Amino acid sequence: FGYIHHNTVGARGDHTARSSLPPVSTTCCGREPVDVVTGHLAFSGGHYKPGKQQKRHLTTAMEANPLGESVLDFSVCLYKQLVVQKGHSGNVFYSPFSISAALSMALAGARANSAKELSTVLQVDDTKIHGHYSSFFSKLASYAEHVKLHVANRMYSEQTFPILENYLSVLRDSYGATIESVDFRNHYENVRQQVNAWVEKSTESKIKDLLPSGSVDALTTLILVNAIYFKGSWMSPFDPDCTHPSDFHLDSKLKKEVDMMYKKKAYKMSTSDELGVAALEIPYRGGKTSMVVLLPNDIEGLSKLEDLLTAPKLTDLLKSLRSGVDVELYLPKFKLEEAISLKKTLQAMGIKEFFSPEADLSAITEKKNLMASEVIHKAFVEVDEKGTEAAAATAVMMVACCLSIAPPVTCKFVVDRPFMFLIRSHDPEVVLFMGSVREL
Repeated sequence: FGYIHHNTVGARGDHTARSSLPPVSTTCCGREPVDVVTGHLAFSGGHYKPGKQQKRHLTTAMEANPLGESVLDFSVCLYKQLVVQKGHSGNVFYSPFSISAALSMALAGARANSAKELSTVLQVDDTKIHGHYSSFFSKLASYAEHVKLHVANRMYSEQTFPILENYLSVLRDSYGATIESVDFRNHYENVRQQVNAWVEKSTESKIKDLLPSGSVDALTTLILVNAIYFKGSWMSPFDPDCTHPSDFHLDSKLKKEVDMMYKKKAYKMSTSDELGVAALEIPYRGGKTSMVVLLPNDIEGLSKLEDLLTAPKLTDLLKSLRSGVDVELYLPKFKLEEAISLKKTLQAMGIKEFFSPEADLSAITEKKNLMASEVIHKAFVEVDEKGTEAAAATAVMMVACCLSIAPPVTCKFVVDRPFMFLIRSHDPEVVLFMGSVREL
């Protein structure tokens, strides 16, 4: 039995949307269970799969930052698959970084076709990705002065199950992971609670109960956990006295009153006629992280944006952001909570053998009966006048068995309709969280 569980948390707001976490089913095929937990981030037959068109001309920063490129590619592919499965309805929020990190830790133990499927969907070179993560983690200390950005990795392994030392070395050296030897066979419920307590602590209590009751049993053999926590204050906070009731258009017919924040400031902006969208970047204190809001021109333009969006187009939009624009920004306070079972989503994207008895995870153990059974992601974000707080966790469990148009000198950017947003780091440039808001 195996699954990946992901949690995301963000800044405070008054409007909350939740999606319930589907139950995790356990199957037994005579294969040892491994759980991997992480926390903190073209259409064909209804499934979105990365293709050659995803290759793009990269900025100098991205060329020097293969991790940022791969996470952005994976994030767009995953986002498009999620909205297809949701029928372009409801909110979406997740940490592509957390999910990618969890799957990359699993990739370190995969071989042959299992490794090929994982590396293709993650859009990484499986011989280099672990070094890229190591480099990213080594830079996190430089963020401490201005924002909280913490990433933690841990492996929980059954004490009677032999794990290869080379695999443990990759987790320790590249991901800074700590290793816990536990007794799944006799005390699996205690281990589940232990994992949840660690994730809750790592995300400053924003991600709770990552592993739901019944998700861990005596067959569970290994859990890989990645947790990410982010809390950033705006470089220029919104004045609470300027926050006022205002309409948010759910669609062309329905609207809802929300708490709308206001700030007049010079923000970086860009636009794309092709996508029918304007983008605005709101920096956090220190300048090493920011939120980018993608606002469709039309009230019902989010679905068009989702259909047309590709990684190259998103890259073009981001690199076209220009400063010096005096903007009257209206942004709603919001809070989202998402819990997603990702197994079917990842299978639709091309990760299939990993979840089957044919899985080759021979770089984790010499035993031949290891497979992943589920990937679960949980995320939370909250945005208010002070800034943003976000966290996420992902668990993987295994079992036996664009063109830019210069904006006017002064303009209004009124986020009063469904929109997309992302939170990214700048050194290196990596998408940490991504989502869309249709309901408040």
